[in-house]
Amino acid sequence: MKIINKKVMIIALGIFVVVAQVIISISFANNTGTDDKSVDVINELAPNYKPWANSIWEPKWEYSELLLFALQALIGVSVFTYFILKQKSKTVK
Repeated sequence: MKIINKKVMIIALGIFVVVAQVIISISFANNTGTDDKSVDVINELAPNYKPWANSIWEPKWEYSELLLFALQALIGVSVFTYFILKQKSKTVK
């Protein structure tokens, strides 16, 4: 029972860290991704360049990409925590 409580606390802490990271990132409005910067450089170096592929889906909300990255981080932290706790419980037995 104690191990389950530790797991829940660690996962809750991971969720808290990811949510805090999202809130802090949103507060800095001047964030531009490397994709935006690379498009600017390409347009400067080769103004006649035409992209050969289009995006499959472009989110309508400005912070959708940030939230998707946060979700990805949360899933990664959860999987990492699960396997660490699983290995730890094997060594305890």
